[in-house]
Amino acid sequence: MVKPVKMEKGYIEAFKVAREKIRFLYPVQKVLKTFYFGKNYLIKLPEVEFINADELNDREKILILHYLSSPIPEENYDTSFISFKEIKTGNIYFPSIFSRVHNPLIQKFSNSPEKFMEKALSLQATPTPMEKYSVKFHIFPEIHVIINFYPEDEEFPSDAKVLFSSITEKIFNIEDIVIMCEEIVEKLIK
Repeated sequence: MVKPVKMEKGYIEAFKVAREKIRFLYPVQKVLKTFYFGKNYLIKLPEVEFINADELNDREKILILHYLSSPIPEENYDTSFISFKEIKTGNIYFPSIFSRVHNPLIQKFSNSPEKFMEKALSLQATPTPMEKYSVKFHIFPEIHVIINFYPEDEEFPSDAKVLFSSITEKIFNIEDIVIMCEEIVEKLIK
């Protein structure tokens, strides 16, 4: 028997669609294992029931299902990093990205870049050599997100730059990419 999934209203249809796609791709009874944000998760099929995933919210579950139902290159994929503006619809979407990803991050850590680093490292991010305050989050096996944080100084206000593996736009649509980055920021500012 499938446990009822309790979801926010706006995500019910997205979850149904993602669940049906997974059922179509994996019609046999089995357990899928996937890595997400530093932890392995199990999904029981054909029910599409998340096991050991109480801490995941609705958006994260949908993101995982979208990942599992997307074609992922087996090898030789580009490992470079891109910004939102380099995605086809990124420029059009940028005001939303700025308010949903950049602003909350900047507001929380404007004068405390050390706290940004401390919190990021507690979330299993790894420092990068790109900038003094730069970390890489391992979201899915092929997908990493880098956040370069620039603290406020006498000349400039604080800023942040978000980069992600270029393969990300081949796996996710722009809204999923924004949600993935929003989830990182939400975990950082908690």
